[in-house]
Amino acid sequence: MKEVISAVGVASKVVESAVSSVFSIVDGIFKSNMELTEIANIYSKRLDELILSEEKKELKYVGGTFNIIYLNDVAFETNFELYFQDKAKSWVKKEAKSKPQKMSFLKDTAKIELQKLKKVSFEIDHPKEEKEDANEQL
Repeated sequence: MKEVISAVGVASKVVESAVSSVFSIVDGIFKSNMELTEIANIYSKRLDELILSEEKKELKYVGGTFNIIYLNDVAFETNFELYFQDKAKSWVKKEAKSKPQKMSFLKDTAKIELQKLKKVSFEIDHPKEEKEDANEQL
């Protein structure tokens, strides 16, 4: 993943409606006393759907991150960065961020962790890899 992020000439595409819809669909479904991992899990399915949708456009998913970012004592935001390669091996970056969310949605331990770290990141694996791993465990 470090190679992808540090690659020279990463093309950043304009945020498309499908990309920004990840946040518009799930915004507003937060509940009180959430852990940071719970927030990441809320977005997981939509991000998987987005990755698979982009792959149908002949882009190969390489990796990405979902981030929860401390803004101030009352708000945080979430964002994601997904990295793909097209047939010509050019880098394509899909990204979007949420509107600010209330810190009151977080458990006290999650608030403290986010205030201390300022940013908590989760790797986004390819959706098929997770399903294959589950099948291997059966």
